[in-house]
Amino acid sequence: MASPPAQPELDLALQAAAALVAVPDASTAVFQARVGLAALDLAREETSLHVTQLQEAVADMAVLTEAVDKAEFALRDLL
Repeated sequence: MASPPAQPELDLALQAAAALVAVPDASTAVFQARVGLAALDLAREETSLHVTQLQEAVADMAVLTEAVDKAEFALRDLL
């Protein structure tokens, strides 16, 4: 098993991931969700502002994805 990343590297990785998922985008929602979840897994027990930002962003993506899914079903019905 690999050793956990050093604190400065972990903080940079969490910061970069938080920036990638900060604005939910329907066209890249799957990518953003995977980045957010991977970063949260990397953080493990870490408590930082970036972890909170990532948790909120992943939750926002879940809401966005649900809205997009409902819109797609509505469009299918129209066709």
